[in-house]
Amino acid sequence: STETYFAFDNDGLEDGDPIFIVGNPGSTSRLQTVAELEFRRDIGDRYVLDLLRTRMEVIEGFIQQYPEEAEELGLDRGDPFDIDLPPEDPWDHEENF
Repeated sequence: STETYFAFDNDGLEDGDPIFIVGNPGSTSRLQTVAELEFRRDIGDRYVLDLLRTRMEVIEGFIQQYPEEAEELGLDRGDPFDIDLPPEDPWDHEENF
């Protein structure tokens, strides 16, 4: 148990009350060492970006070759990959860090 916490209010909200969302919506990297974060930045995440870029190239090729089927699948609207990856490798630019 902890002395500092957000108490639950059974009375509900009134106009102007602040709202705080507490909890852990996902994992964090706070327990990783600097070396682990550098490895992830330089090696692991690069492969994820390459994978996504390759997938997008395949989808874009499909859209160009089969526009009617792509429209039926919603691919012409960006679904389900509404991602605009940079055309160049973001890791090549020091200002990104």
